Amino acid sequence: MQTRVHTITNMRFIATGFTLVELSLVLAIVAVLSAIAIPRYANAQSRYQADSAALRIKNDIELIRKSAMQASQSRELLISTDLNEYHLINVKDLDKGVTKYSVDLGNATYQADLVSAFGTLRDYSGRKFLSVTFDGFGKPNAGGNIVIAIGDQQRTISLDVDTGKVVVR
Repeated sequence: MQTRVHTITNMRFIATGFTLVELSLVLAIVAVLSAIAIPRYANAQSRYQADSAALRIKNDIELIRKSAMQASQSRELLISTDLNEYHLINVKDLDKGVTKYSVDLGNATYQADLVSAFGTLRDYSGRKFLSVTFDGFGKPNAGGNIVIAIGDQQRTISLDVDTGKVVVR
């Protein structure tokens, strides 16, 4: 048996990796980009939540108006700025199956504050609410603005007393 011995001459070791300067430069770039992106993301999220909450209120006002017209009976919208909630009376909540449709704008979904609302002050279940009643033709007894805020974002939902049309601004 013969044993072979290999000798390696002219072999160079190539070191791969990053220098400390290169790594520091990459970390600095990532930090700058994060400092720009994080506030923009937070602002975009609060814009999205404000838009979602305003659209929910608009759609619910249209729902109660259409419910009044379909039943040819009055329906009542109760709004509480103190509790950050509103209720559609005699409108069926499809999730819960009850005829008191309730929305809590302060919950985790919206995290909104009802800044201001309109309507006639009314006592309901021992609490004070602002009330707007839609007659059997879908005409509201009052019109005005509901203002919600999430962070620095504000949305205004307007109800026209003459037409019953709802607009979000």
